[in-house]
Amino acid sequence: MRKRAYEKKLEARLAAHEPFLVGRLQKEWDAMERTRRREEFRDMTKRTGIVIGKTLLVLAALGGIAVIAAVAPNIFAAFGRIVGRLRFFTWDALRRQLQYLERCGYARVKKENAEDEIAEVRLTEFGNRKVIAHAFGELKITPPARWDGRWRMVTFDIPNRHKWAREGLREKLKLIGVFFLQKSVFIFPYPCEEEIVFLADIYDIQQYVRYVETDSLSPEDDLLGHFALTRIK
Repeated sequence: MRKRAYEKKLEARLAAHEPFLVGRLQKEWDAMERTRRREEFRDMTKRTGIVIGKTLLVLAALGGIAVIAAVAPNIFAAFGRIVGRLRFFTWDALRRQLQYLERCGYARVKKENAEDEIAEVRLTEFGNRKVIAHAFGELKITPPARWDGRWRMVTFDIPNRHKWAREGLREKLKLIGVFFLQKSVFIFPYPCEEEIVFLADIYDIQQYVRYVETDSLSPEDDLLGHFALTRIK
């Protein structure tokens, strides 16, 4: 399948699974917030434009709208109206990114008047697709604080007529960080059934993918070394 045809097919599948991907963005944001130190909020005012732009897009996706308001001289807060998530930026950096998002067609910025210090950022349909594609591209599994001692095995035997799906699944599993036991057998130490079911559904290959959890996998020294784990006996 040609690259463009693959991208269009994947885009349509992602649109059908938007709630899952937005939910993942929300979980990742909340997890990040729980571990942030207070001074990191101030550091956000020094981040690059790319970070600011992505932050505004994600905020708009999570809350349906992102609101920007002045909170101090030259410091503006961007927050989700519904979900209440918050980031701080300098006005110069924020203004450049708002112009960039509008110019690229990712978002629309609304102000009551030119002097108004409160603005609303809404995603365009194009911008929403970009956020969903970004969430899919960044899909990952955060290791728990403690390994439960179980192995997760993913196996598949996907027919050649679904080559685009087979290659897509294999590539996503690489990005997640699984261990390649064989060409179509992958091992991971942390819970990932939700992600595997989601990927199988995205690629419409549910009947060809199996997910197994086991307490015993021998030999396992290479796996323990690969994931830097120690089994407590």
